Amino acid sequence: MKVLHSAALLSPSPGMLNQMSWEQDAAEELGIQWDSRMYCPNKTFGPLNILIQDHTISSSINKSFPKKLFDWVSLRKNYYNWLHSVSDQYDLFLLRYYVHDLFQLNFVKRFKKPVLFVHHSKEVPELGGEGSFTAKSRSFMEDKIGPFVLKNTVGLVGVTEEIVFYELSRMKNTTSDKKPYFIYPNGISYQGNKIIDKRIDHIQILFVCSLFDPWHGLDLLVEDLKINNDDFTIHVVGEVKSQDLIYLESDHRVKLHGKLSNQQINEISYGCHVGLSSFALFRKEMSEACTLKVREYLRLGLPVYAGHKDIFPDDFPFYHFGEPLLNKIIYFAREMAIIPKQVVSESARQYIDKVEILKSLYSHLTTLK
Repeated sequence: MKVLHSAALLSPSPGMLNQMSWEQDAAEELGIQWDSRMYCPNKTFGPLNILIQDHTISSSINKSFPKKLFDWVSLRKNYYNWLHSVSDQYDLFLLRYYVHDLFQLNFVKRFKKPVLFVHHSKEVPELGGEGSFTAKSRSFMEDKIGPFVLKNTVGLVGVTEEIVFYELSRMKNTTSDKKPYFIYPNGISYQGNKIIDKRIDHIQILFVCSLFDPWHGLDLLVEDLKINNDDFTIHVVGEVKSQDLIYLESDHRVKLHGKLSNQQINEISYGCHVGLSSFALFRKEMSEACTLKVREYLRLGLPVYAGHKDIFPDDFPFYHFGEPLLNKIIYFAREMAIIPKQVVSESARQYIDKVEILKSLYSHLTTLK
């Protein structure tokens, strides 16, 4: 069975491009018939083996809103036309899901080959969470359009079990709520992975986000910082856009780094004892996630303390699900300090290596034949 896994974006993030590239490399290592492709504007920077560049659309950077909207419409139309043009080359189409997309609905109703969508969030509550008129309107549109898209698929794929069950619940008003489903968590490449351990007795904590949105819960950690007197260092990497910045700048235990390259983050991680992930997913009506950042921590041998569930079993010792309380984070860090980072990295590999994850998904998808 030959599978096409594709997505289409005007400005794909480096993280998404990495995910698609790692997936293609994993498919080639496994020797399976699988193509990962990113459909995007002309001259998009990324791995050439996964890019399908639309030469009628240029990068949307510095364009006006009407022009960006026109480009978005053009990209959606052209993307689905491209999928039709390659339909004879594949047996199954695994496509990234897009919210309230009428082009997507029209495509899946007309397309003759089996289609599954990959879901990365609980779309309706996430869209409406902002509370603005625009957010509520988008949430309403997705609530009405989404179930009809799902009805025309042969199954669904979610990055967590929670998301899968949410998507199944959206089909209760259709005849399709018994569709097969598969869990496909984010994975990471272990190629060229380097483990360096520069830890000392002084506890160092790493918290990385490109942008600290409310659902990361940095404000919850700040509240605990205000009443905690322990001696430690916490490295905050990323853009902090809130009143939390005022306190963080005043606490000598906090080192604000702003945005850094992956190599710069890796160098900080060498001396750290624990990495932090999100603590406020409840703000998106979620309790589970499988973020790329967690996988990057673990690959580097950094145990993780997070406020959400992930795909790891309860007896996996290097991922701790807990509250944003620094005394507990420090206790966990001290427990982990005696574990070699190489042990952490290799123990996590079976759960986060893209090769193992893709192998499992492909095996399950073949049952749809």
